[in-house]
Order: sequence, then structure tokens, then C-alpha cells
Amino acid sequence: MPTYKIDSNRVTEVATFKLKYKDNFDPGTLLATIQGWLMEYGWTAEGETDDDFKETFEIIYFEKIDDKGVKEVHQRWRLSKIPHASSYFKFHLDLDFRYLAMKPVELVKEGKKISTMKADLEMKVTATIEIDPHKHFTEGKFLSFIRGLVKDKVYKKEIEQHKLELYREAYILQNIIKQWFNFVRANPYEEIKHFHVMGAYPSHKIG
Repeated sequence: MPTYKIDSNRVTEVATFKLKYKDNFDPGTLLATIQGWLMEYGWTAEGETDDDFKETFEIIYFEKIDDKGVKEVHQRWRLSKIPHASSYFKFHLDLDFRYLAMKPVELVKEGKKISTMKADLEMKVTATIEIDPHKHFTEGKFLSFIRGLVKDKVYKKEIEQHKLELYREAYILQNIIKQWFNFVRANPYEEIKHFHVMGAYPSHKIG
């Protein structure tokens, strides 16, 4: 969920998915790839605006290191954006990362020694749409009644269009991440090409 409380009748979950990967990869390159895509699609850190933009989306970072140097890392990113300059809708995107048994490794690829990491990554992405983010129709029974009319009658078609837009973006992101890990994409999009630096070095072929 976003970093602030939203009434349940003003927010709808549009898409959610989980990805798991257990092998050799460079977390920094992965996060840079995701960050670049998010910026390209106009996402900003939760609570930020275009005039007060910051590139870090992270609100929580936690790591635990055992006596052998093996790490457990948790990260949370929270992002939002206003679709097509609309004042009645707001998109939210939550990204949660968990790295287990993360440790440095050295590999030989194409005759060159590579220093990277090995970890068990679990990633969850949730996309939600917020209605009336400025609470124009929230205070008082009459305004709540008006909001219901606006939602059910006036904006019903637009709500569905924005849901579809956010749904598509969420799964384009999923495909970007799967491609980065060299997974086979079930639904190829024309805009997804090999323009990102790959940082996964699987010890076995991914079919």
C-alpha cells in the first residue's frame, strides 16, 4: 500500500505478481534497470512531484549479515503518478524485494572473471489506483453521496480505462524483469527489446 492511509472505498488493487530467482546476478544492475524503466514511464517517489523529484524510490532498507558474511536484505520502493494530468485518479506502485543467502561469488564468463552476487530473490509488485486523491468528495455525507454518483455514473468508463492502463504497465514491468533474468516471455511487447545491460549469470539454462 502507499505510504499514507487511504479509505478502502477509494482504492482498488489492479494487479499483483511475484517473481522468484535463485542464482547468480548483480542486484545493482537489476535495480538500475527497474529504476530506469520507472523513470521512463513517469513514476516518481511517493509524495514527490515533478518539481521536487528524486530518483530514489526506497522508503525502507534493512540488511542482516551473519558471521560468514552472508546477507539477508529487505527493500521497499513506493511510487506514484497522476495519469494524463487527471486530478481524480492516482496510480500507486509498490515494489518489495527480499534477498536471502546473498553472498559474493566469482565466475568465469567468456574467458573473463566476473565478480557478482548469488542470492535467493523474492520480489512482489502491487499496482493500485486511488480515486479522488485530493478528497474533494470525501468530507460529509452529502459529498460522499456525490462521490458515489461521480464514481458510478460519470467516471465509470474512465475508471475502467485507467485500470486497464495501469494493469498493462504492471505487466510490461513484469516482462522487463523476466527478460532481464532471461526468462521466456509469454506475452511479448514491441517496446521490450534487449536495450538493458544483462546482469544475470545463471548456472543452468533457463528454458
